[in-house]
Amino acid sequence: MATSPASVHQDAKSTTPAPLKVQRKLVESQAQVRRLERDVHQQELDSQRASQRLQQQDQVIAELQKQLQALQPPPSGGQH
Repeated sequence: MATSPASVHQDAKSTTPAPLKVQRKLVESQAQVRRLERDVHQQELDSQRASQRLQQQDQVIAELQKQLQALQPPPSGGQH
């Protein structure tokens, strides 16, 4: 089926705004990707800090356990 010149012209007109919409959507998507990348980076930093705090707390707990064991009297052998 042949396409009339008028319909080709109308099709061209109707597709002209689409690239602008696509470009706008692309810019919005790129901005969202940048925001998400920043959020992920911040979460990674927070996770690293939390991991470091946990390691420090583990060290403190281990030291306190050593101190507690040092204060406890040794078990006496031979009592039944």
